[in-house]
Parts: sequence; C-alpha cells; structure tokens
Amino acid sequence: MKFSFKFSSAIFGFAFCFAAISCDDTDTESYMPVYEGFSVEPAAPVAGDTIVFTAVQQKKGHLIYHADYQWKLTYATRNDEGNADTVTYTKKQSVVYDLENENPSVKFFIPAGVGGIIQASFRADFTYSGIGGSGYDGSDYSMSGMAGYIRPRASSSTFGYQEGLTRKINVAASE
Repeated sequence: MKFSFKFSSAIFGFAFCFAAISCDDTDTESYMPVYEGFSVEPAAPVAGDTIVFTAVQQKKGHLIYHADYQWKLTYATRNDEGNADTVTYTKKQSVVYDLENENPSVKFFIPAGVGGIIQASFRADFTYSGIGGSGYDGSDYSMSGMAGYIRPRASSSTFGYQEGLTRKINVAASE
C-alpha cells in the first residue's frame, strides 16, 4: 500500500505540474494583423516622384510563420497615337512575419508624363505557426489620415488572407 500511495502521489503531482504549465492557451493562437488602411508619401505626388504605399497595421499579428504580400499598381499613359494605355506594376514580397512584422510597403517611381489616377491594391497571405483565427473583432478602427480598407476575407486553422480595397491617388503631370 505504501508503494501505491507514493506512486499515485507522484503521478498526481506530475499531472498537476503539467496542467499548470499547459493551461495558457493564448500562446498557441495565431491571428492576422488588423490594418488601419493605406498611407501614401508624398501626399501630393507629381510625375517623376517616387511614391511609397504602406499598409499600416493597427494591431500586429501573432504566431504567423510566413506572409506573402502582393502589390498591384495601375495607371494610364498616352501612347504615340494619343490613346490611353493601362500600365500595371506588380510586386511580391515574402517574409517570416514573426521576425519581420513591420508595415509592408512598396516604392514606385512615377514616370514622366504620367498624370491622373494611380490605383493601388494589396493582398496578404498568411501561414500560421499556431492555431489560426481571424484576429479581426469587427470594430471600425480609426483611419487617422489613412484611406482604403484591408480586411480579413477567409481563415482556416492553418492559413488566412486579407485584401485591401483599391486606394486611388491623384498624380499631377510634370511640367
């Protein structure tokens, strides 16, 4: 009987310690960042400027292994016949989000002679390193000078993605 009491006490003690250590579930939940919108620098670009589009995070993501960012910028130019041509510039970026979780951004040089509207769109694909969730609580976050919305579109236990509605910016033609 002494042996079984000591043995059961040891088992109970071990189980109690294991339960106390493993009860914190917040360290295993992955969630995507919450984006505030886009910022653009300079605010009033002209042809010949380099502009920077940034997807500004209101709240950082958690336990995200991999993030793929896809930018698409579209603008119109005039060809030699005077007709409008649409030009699309795309850029993809891949990061290990847990190590590089700064706001994603892209630089774009506006060629001379371009004037009018440039449209930017953004998509982020995430691979979770924990148990996935959307991270978006349904709140409308303060835009504080930002434009466009970047919201979660789908999520599973292993991946999720977010898409940003197009941000439009007027560009003055160079003189």
